[in-house]
Amino acid sequence: MNWLIIAVVSWCVGIVAVTYVGLTWVVIPSIAIMLVGQRSLLVVVIGVALCGGAMRMHAHQSVPLLDSDSIRHHELVIHESVRDWQGQRVTAFDTHQRGFRWEAPAWPQWQRGQRLVVSATVHPFANQISQYQDQLIRQRIVAELYGVTVHSVATNNALLLMIDSARLRCQSLILRHFHEPMAGIVSGMLLGSGGDMSEQIEDAFRRSGTAHILVISGWNITIVASLCQSITRLIRGGRTMQLLLPLTIIATYVCFTGASAAVIRAGVMGCIMVIGKWLERPRHMPTIMAGAIGLISLVQPHSLWDLGMQLSAAATIGLIAFATPIDTWLCKGSFGHPSLAWAREGLATTVAAQIPTLPIMLGRLAAPSLWSILANILITPVVPYAMLFGTISILCGFISPVLMEYVAWSAVPFFAWIISGSLAFATLPAPVIPGFMQPWHELIGHITWVGIWLWRSARDGTSEKNRWYSNSHM
Repeated sequence: MNWLIIAVVSWCVGIVAVTYVGLTWVVIPSIAIMLVGQRSLLVVVIGVALCGGAMRMHAHQSVPLLDSDSIRHHELVIHESVRDWQGQRVTAFDTHQRGFRWEAPAWPQWQRGQRLVVSATVHPFANQISQYQDQLIRQRIVAELYGVTVHSVATNNALLLMIDSARLRCQSLILRHFHEPMAGIVSGMLLGSGGDMSEQIEDAFRRSGTAHILVISGWNITIVASLCQSITRLIRGGRTMQLLLPLTIIATYVCFTGASAAVIRAGVMGCIMVIGKWLERPRHMPTIMAGAIGLISLVQPHSLWDLGMQLSAAATIGLIAFATPIDTWLCKGSFGHPSLAWAREGLATTVAAQIPTLPIMLGRLAAPSLWSILANILITPVVPYAMLFGTISILCGFISPVLMEYVAWSAVPFFAWIISGSLAFATLPAPVIPGFMQPWHELIGHITWVGIWLWRSARDGTSEKNRWYSNSHM
């Protein structure tokens, strides 16, 4: 029995429960459960984890309220600045860890690590007005600002500011050497800058079921970790370098790409896997997944409501649970021929990832395209090569813009394949699959796939493990 997985699940249940029923109605039943089953270590672990998660979320949501409808010469530190063609959406926190959000012009470019002194009109968010505002409040973002006047700008975090400046330099190089719509795709895949893409391109990738290519995910972290391991082998680095180099580069890459909840989850999993390999410990992916979610929810308990985090975690669990049985089943049919191994792996990973994410998609997003499986089989194998040559091109741009002008052509065929394929599949006719907005429908969907996983595990006598997962996805 894996105690870590049980503890993390109980911890997450406590975090979610306290937001709906309050701290008292979680802690008191948890204590009662521990008192009744105090002779069982399992019951004690569940009770402690429930209480811990509830108290952590309660402490996270304890934010001092605003006492006025305006702020004057208020000091804020920028947490995030999301840019698109029209402007910027800036999120910043004050000394009380209260978050504020406002729309700003495209220039000047605000960056993480800057400290501003502002005056503005405050429009507080309210609970139960919309799911969007509820999500912001869980993140301690309490109000929207209007009529923002910036009085002064200073540096709060020099390292973070330097990383953001390098990111903006990379975006500038991409826009200079790649034409649209390829420039927006390159920025999205390598830097996580999805705002640079047009609505038509985003809609085409969404309708073809390949939108996951445009965001930073565990796949990117896997490629970064593999590259680090290749570098350490090439330079024959010692054991200390084999540990510190991948951890440093993964942490820098997570910060470089915006540090969203999904990217942090993948980064934590990558770091755990690097440490496990360095210690020569066997890897058990469900345990690594549980450890990553537990660490993230300890630091940022509101990340459990992040849609990107939910889809990323669900897809990873799907790969762990269903990829091997699907691949084994395909081997018994016409896909069993060695020449079709590339198609079989792509089909297995796509179907496995969509099984747990399907209830989320149907409940809160548009239903996935029926062409998405074929689109992913033909397009996703090209993504690592596009990322590799795209990264090499950007690095050459820091050396010489002329050098990047020639090297960038090596990445063009791969990005052109991704764009053309997604646009082609988006134009194919497909029946409309109706979604549903009732939460209990989504819950039934999750109970169904979890039940299938547990049934398979019990039938096989052991938890499903993916023999190639650790080398291909994260």
